[in-house]
Amino acid sequence: MLKQLFLPLLLFLTLLVTGAEGENRLLARPGYSPKIHTAGDANYRADENGLHLQLSGHLAVVGIRFPLTEGTTDLLLSGESSCRDVKEGAESWRQGQVSLIFFDKEGRRMKTRSGNRPHRLSGTQTWRAFQLGFTVPEGAVSAELDGSNYGESGRVEFRNLKLSERRGKLRMDAPVPDGSTQEQIWSLEDAFRKKNALRETICLNGLWQFLPVREADSRQIPPPGSGWGYFKVPGVIPETAGFPAPRRASGIIRSRPTGFPKRRSTGPGIAALWFRPGNGAGNG
Repeated sequence: MLKQLFLPLLLFLTLLVTGAEGENRLLARPGYSPKIHTAGDANYRADENGLHLQLSGHLAVVGIRFPLTEGTTDLLLSGESSCRDVKEGAESWRQGQVSLIFFDKEGRRMKTRSGNRPHRLSGTQTWRAFQLGFTVPEGAVSAELDGSNYGESGRVEFRNLKLSERRGKLRMDAPVPDGSTQEQIWSLEDAFRKKNALRETICLNGLWQFLPVREADSRQIPPPGSGWGYFKVPGVIPETAGFPAPRRASGIIRSRPTGFPKRRSTGPGIAALWFRPGNGAGNG
């Protein structure tokens, strides 16, 4: 089985990242080895891209428990998921899922905080990227990744799983709304074009990335992971962003980043928006 073949490998794998907060807590490295248990027809393996799970049939489970570093306030879990013929059980939560469970110093499971929700899937779905943020409950000393197939049948797969610790306010980029990759939505292959002997015009309408900026003098392009979302272009930024907008604003926020208000903010106003059409970036 894959779990026997790759267990020794897990003891020595490490991600080539910078800083303790970037380390993948799901992978072993010298001096650190998470505890792994399985049930049912569950397999896992690891490589430089992260952890990969395959969960076939009812109650196939992979659990990976690890200690929390002191001062950790949030955990960021990302990866890709797919499923085939997963039949949902009698209760709605009986699907394929990946989530985090927290434990106190006595080893007791802690109550799930509001907002710490699992990523669930059922039926048949092609590979899609996902990203989850989890707030560490007060008193938690360890956590466990729960990759499970709680459905009645079928197969659930996760790949490129990465879990990192954060200290302070967690900021996450919103996923691409339809599950595509950024490369796919930024591709010019299907863009409308006009071309003559002297020039070519390419239409850039579609989904653009955007990020609200509260500092009026901000000039540095925020890096990935700063809270980028997606906005339908052409469109007008709606009032939820803190801008006055026409009553019939045509813009649609298709995927909202963390920290972006759902209602008009009463706090500091948003001074500007960073936006990224294609592979470029600008400030508006």
